[in-house]
Amino acid sequence: MSFADYFSNNYMTLMTISGLVLLMFVNRDTKIPASRYFCVAIMLLLAITVADYFGNYYKFLTVTEPDMTPLAIERRYIWDTLSYIIRPVIILIEVLLIMPDKKYKYLCILPAAVSGIIYSTRFFGSDLTYDLGDNNIFVGGPLQITVFVVQLIYLMLLLNFSLFSFKRNTRQSFIVIGILAQAIIAALGEYVFHYNYDLSNQVTAFCILEYYMYLTAVYQREIRETALEKERDAARNELLVLKNQIQPHFIYNTLNIIRSLIRSDKAKATDCIDDFTHYLRTHIGVIKKNEMIPFEEELENARLYLSLVQVDYEERLTLEYDLGVTEFLIPPLTLEPLVENAVKHGIGWGGGTIIVRTFNDEEYIFVQIKDDGSKAADEEAEFELPHNGIGIENTRKRLQIQCDSALEIEITDHGSTAEIRLPRKVCEINENTYS
Repeated sequence: MSFADYFSNNYMTLMTISGLVLLMFVNRDTKIPASRYFCVAIMLLLAITVADYFGNYYKFLTVTEPDMTPLAIERRYIWDTLSYIIRPVIILIEVLLIMPDKKYKYLCILPAAVSGIIYSTRFFGSDLTYDLGDNNIFVGGPLQITVFVVQLIYLMLLLNFSLFSFKRNTRQSFIVIGILAQAIIAALGEYVFHYNYDLSNQVTAFCILEYYMYLTAVYQREIRETALEKERDAARNELLVLKNQIQPHFIYNTLNIIRSLIRSDKAKATDCIDDFTHYLRTHIGVIKKNEMIPFEEELENARLYLSLVQVDYEERLTLEYDLGVTEFLIPPLTLEPLVENAVKHGIGWGGGTIIVRTFNDEEYIFVQIKDDGSKAADEEAEFELPHNGIGIENTRKRLQIQCDSALEIEITDHGSTAEIRLPRKVCEINENTYS
């Protein structure tokens, strides 16, 4: 009897356990679910390997030293019985790890306790579970199957709780099914086909290692989901701030138009107030939305704004629409700032033409707002480049946040062009868009 013999007999089991211990050491600063239970499982499995080793040693002793047979048989009963009592407890620990309702934990402990009591009768000479016959041969008793049935119960509970707890990720659930299959095969090998205990211990150690790695993967997934949700919250908050910055900008400009009309034409001012009421109703409804909206809704917001502006410009402002595609989504309040910028800083008070155009290719949907850059606008002393306005910068940020889109503005001697490039896979409307 020596440590070298014990190590050689349990080589794969001890190597697997050492690998698990190293993983737990590396993850000591993270909160892997119920790591302390894995420590208990490791200690119990080590106790089983010790019990099996001594059981085999005393079995060997009865053959090599006949004078020691009575003592060897008595000691073998002790070590084998301890092994049978401990085995279901290891799977019980895995069950307790992921029980959704801890108030039933004592009910789950009951099968292991019953199995332990039944097998402990062997200490008092009962052959209910097993006996050693002639030539020290193992003979199963009427209740030998108890430990196998208890382990099977725990395996089924483990499957049920695991699938219930982690049903959000089907691929990870296959890991649990694989672990259970390995454990069932090991149990069948030990109790039905009478494989060596060493093989059962190796599979048990490997299952514990796999289960720890599984819980580590679940933990990392939850960490990633938490971080992603925080990023989404931050993006939503930034989006709200950006929309709130834009909202008064439009309203103030429109009120200036109405104020000017009141002085010159009260009838037109009344019509403008009606249009502005419609505009506000639509505009405030859009503000409340966090998701993208159909392009036609956003175009209607821009048309309402342009109808108000046209009253002030009279015949100096011409609007044209070249809509090659309309069935797509766009972040709310993205078209209107570009149209406003074209009016204010593109054509200026001298008037001109604004064209709203849409088209698409295989990957993107394009929205263009063009102006012809009148001479009056070029002569303005306080001319402001389109990309310098707060509305334009906010629009660019919101396009990036909501749909990974880009906004480009090109300025030439003959006007400016603002172009939104929307990815079709994100913004195109199809049968799955509202499902």
